[in-house]
Amino acid sequence: MINQELLDLRYRIRHSAAHVMADVVTKMFPEAKLAIGPPTEDGFYYDFLSEKPFTEEDLEAIESEMRKIIQDDHQFIYSEYDREELIELNRNEPLKLEVISGISQNEILSTFKHGDFEDLCAGPHVESTSKIVAFKLLNVAGVGAGEVDAEASIFDLFPSLSALAVLTLFALVTFLSACVFFFGGFTTGFEDFFG
Repeated sequence: MINQELLDLRYRIRHSAAHVMADVVTKMFPEAKLAIGPPTEDGFYYDFLSEKPFTEEDLEAIESEMRKIIQDDHQFIYSEYDREELIELNRNEPLKLEVISGISQNEILSTFKHGDFEDLCAGPHVESTSKIVAFKLLNVAGVGAGEVDAEASIFDLFPSLSALAVLTLFALVTFLSACVFFFGGFTTGFEDFFG
């Protein structure tokens, strides 16, 4: 039986990794325009509109910069906006403006921000970038869109549920070790605590 908590965690990690990737791409390729970047069953992707296709070397550089942002442990911060504010925030992102125009007037318009990167998003995400435990950018799928622009999707490979189970076990062991340290031992500590 698949643990729903692990599935939810995997979804949030993948979604957060897509945001970090978009952050890096917009810094490395300022002309690239953002579309969407959802998690998938096998990983995540992000669609960009770019003047030139991304190369294998670009993927390696993007992945390297992503690891730096992950290590910096930026918090994911949720914010809500009214439609006019969000349009202003995305005034230089034509694909995001398209997405915003398709959102119902009754829906909450929100973003998630880590560091100085803020993206239209309903979530959910992990608490901070350091919770993105493992990823590998695999390939770029390009679809031509005229002479200059090309739409590119970057895909990744993400750890299996068994890998997440190992990470969960590691977190549990770390927690129990902290309990031993804090209480001075399970038997004595718990007796003192519960009196």
